[in-house]
Amino acid sequence: MHPLWLAIRLPRLPLEVLPPAASEATPRNPRAEREALRAPNNPRALREALKALCAAAWQFSGTVTAQPRAPEFRIHTVWLEIGASLRLFKGLEPLLARLRASLARLGYTHALGVAPTLEGASLLADASLPPLRYTRSAGYSGQACLTPAQLLEALKPLPAAHLALPDEVLAAFEGSGLTRIGQVLELPLDAVAMRFGYAVTDYFGRLTGRLADPRRWYRLPQRYRRRFEFDGEIEALETLLFPLRRLLAELQEYLVARDTGVQEFRLELEHDQGPPSVLAVGMGSASRDAAHFQMLLRERFERTPLAAPVRAMTLAADRFISPRVRQLDFLSPRGSEDEEWGALLDRLRARLGHETVRSLGLAADYRPEKSWCALPPGVSTVGAPSGATGATDPRRPLWLLPEPRPLEGTPRCVTGPERIEGGWWDGLDATRDYYVAEGGAGARLWVYRERGSGGWFLQGLWS
Repeated sequence: MHPLWLAIRLPRLPLEVLPPAASEATPRNPRAEREALRAPNNPRALREALKALCAAAWQFSGTVTAQPRAPEFRIHTVWLEIGASLRLFKGLEPLLARLRASLARLGYTHALGVAPTLEGASLLADASLPPLRYTRSAGYSGQACLTPAQLLEALKPLPAAHLALPDEVLAAFEGSGLTRIGQVLELPLDAVAMRFGYAVTDYFGRLTGRLADPRRWYRLPQRYRRRFEFDGEIEALETLLFPLRRLLAELQEYLVARDTGVQEFRLELEHDQGPPSVLAVGMGSASRDAAHFQMLLRERFERTPLAAPVRAMTLAADRFISPRVRQLDFLSPRGSEDEEWGALLDRLRARLGHETVRSLGLAADYRPEKSWCALPPGVSTVGAPSGATGATDPRRPLWLLPEPRPLEGTPRCVTGPERIEGGWWDGLDATRDYYVAEGGAGARLWVYRERGSGGWFLQGLWS
């Protein structure tokens, strides 16, 4: 079976990777746009954007590249082999729908082409044919060709100017009256090689599938790091959030490709003077939702304004955790409630500070005043004793006094005693006999008698 390649052509990538101010200032007339596309002024931003697009494409195929055969051609194209993925995505149309949604989140103008060869897929994408469609009787049509024979028929009527060849070669073809790719491919290969060199005939071989087309394949990095550099200093927060939205969308696509999530990421803001500002964002559970990430960063920016104008920013994540998959009852709303509760906790921590939001948990100590602790949300216990929970355990009141209160006289005890001893290891040894006692108006009190002194103390009560 022939491989099947999908080409993602990015005609406006040099303009769309620019910072917002420069991108908005670019003239919209075709001539000025062509000049800007021919001489991109930020090659590093182009490389970073292509890497991010390769990472997004990784979720559809393990064979991805943005490496052209010749540096001067196809520098804004990403290829991925999708023949092995069609069954997983249940056909070409579902795969393309998912891919288009991913590209829409990243915000790049694109055209797609599908063919048995990389160069053929690029030409079909360049030709701007009608959208891909599928019919059960005729099979794939439009920009998609499944076999070399179908590709050859689709290429014949296309303009020869679309071929990825030097301008002087294309001008020679046009001067000879060869305006269609089909006419060029009918030329004797020996004559073409004698006049233009073997590089041209090798290109024809890769285009039609007669020759192999090895490339350098992209591999996902083990750690995520994406840097975005501005042309000038950015002082307005809204201007900063515009490119940050794309960086977070790229992080989401990277996490989906790795089938993982993050519980923490950081944003480094670089300034012309002084050390960079670092915003570390933590979450109660692993996530890969770009909208959730952006909401948390907005909360952090509201609490911590920009320290100085920003020259560049870097989004980084080092540790990855598989998102929790919930198996729920069809009619149960518990799953959505848990997600809403987790999102609320994350938002409170982003707004109030990482150390300010805590939950109550158990500690490994039998003394009631030492048996609880403040924990990060999502953690319920730290070294709790094995007998601290269970249906057979004595009942405990939820309300404990800050300090045990001495009682005058002996209370009226209903149940007890329950002896609790502990604390010899920290010098606060306690030996007590606990009882449930009756108070006024039917109240129930949790009291104890200190065995050493014999005194009675109130430590908790039930409402």
